[in-house]
Amino acid sequence: MTEAPMSASEEKNSIVRERLSWFGPKQIMELIQQTMAQVDVEIREARAHKLNLCTPPAKPRCRDDN
Repeated sequence: MTEAPMSASEEKNSIVRERLSWFGPKQIMELIQQTMAQVDVEIREARAHKLNLCTPPAKPRCRDDN
C-alpha cells in the first residue's frame, strides 16, 4: 500500500519539524522570541495605521442636511 499524499498543511508542518530538528532548544526559544517581538512590532504598526485611518477629518467632505 502507498501512503496518501500529504495536504499542503501537512507538508508545511513536516518541513517546519525537519528544520526545527536542526536547532537545539535554546536556539528554538530565541527564534520564538524574535518572532514574537516582530509580531508585536507589526501589531503596533497596524494599530497606529488603523488609528490614523479612523481619525475623523477636521471638516466633513460632504454634508446632506435635507
